Amino acid sequence: MDPRPTALALALVGCAGSIVRPARFVDRPPILDVADTGPIPLPRRLDPIKEATLSTAYVERPLVEALDPTRPPDAGDVNAFDDVPRSSWFSPDAAAESDAAEPPAPPFRLLPGPTVTHEGGLAAMDARGRQFELWRDPVDRPEMATGAAAATSRILRALGYYTPGVWARDLSKADFVLHDPADDAAVEAFFKAGPHPKGWRFRVGVTRWPIGTDLGPTPTLGKRADDSNDRVPHQDRRTLRALKPIFGWLGMTEAGAAVLRDAYVGAPGSGHVLHYLAGLGGALGADAVVRPQPLATTTPTSRAATCG
Repeated sequence: MDPRPTALALALVGCAGSIVRPARFVDRPPILDVADTGPIPLPRRLDPIKEATLSTAYVERPLVEALDPTRPPDAGDVNAFDDVPRSSWFSPDAAAESDAAEPPAPPFRLLPGPTVTHEGGLAAMDARGRQFELWRDPVDRPEMATGAAAATSRILRALGYYTPGVWARDLSKADFVLHDPADDAAVEAFFKAGPHPKGWRFRVGVTRWPIGTDLGPTPTLGKRADDSNDRVPHQDRRTLRALKPIFGWLGMTEAGAAVLRDAYVGAPGSGHVLHYLAGLGGALGADAVVRPQPLATTTPTSRAATCG
């Protein structure tokens, strides 16, 4: 018996079994632009409860996926070439399409309201009328978070993600227009909250945010019900799936509500939603640095009191 036909049949079966998906042949060119930036009404701002978000991400989803494992579906935001086309989530020209290259122009005027890309900062407007969020490094990590955020924002923008511009600047009170004692006290407290300067200027992270109207964190599951342009469940987007290895490469330990942010760009009723990556101060290992803490010492008096 000639073994060659049998071997050929097994080879064909093996090749057929290795095909992940069938070839896609259509009589039209592949989509290069999703065109998901049509005018929509201004969506409501999302402000989820932090504890509920953390429990869903770290308890509910892992348990459900472990007890009922399913194969993730193919990405829903790719074209016939299996590429991610231009959309409100991704653009090969993201760097050229934003004003991220335009640095802030002091002096700054303080604005009301909290900051969202980094907690405990100052909302401000520069001399050109653009809004920024100013924030400080952790006390025990001078210049680490500010430098990491400035570098990482440029890296992600080069990869095609929308990111607000971030700059590390050395500022003093002379870079602010202070109208009343409350503003002066706010700036003083802001400077004291971070590392002490080597001279008379303080290292400050400056993030261009909000760009348009801040809509809160980007939902990681499902779609925005109030955005008719949002047609693919977020967990099925390759742009979001790819962030896991990208953030691992960049040394980011978490991606909370400050990292994935939605913004409405344009006048209400004629604008659209863009999906940004912000709050990048923990990248490049900045959050992984742990300073050794001095060991607590127990005095003989306290030991005697404990034993007695």
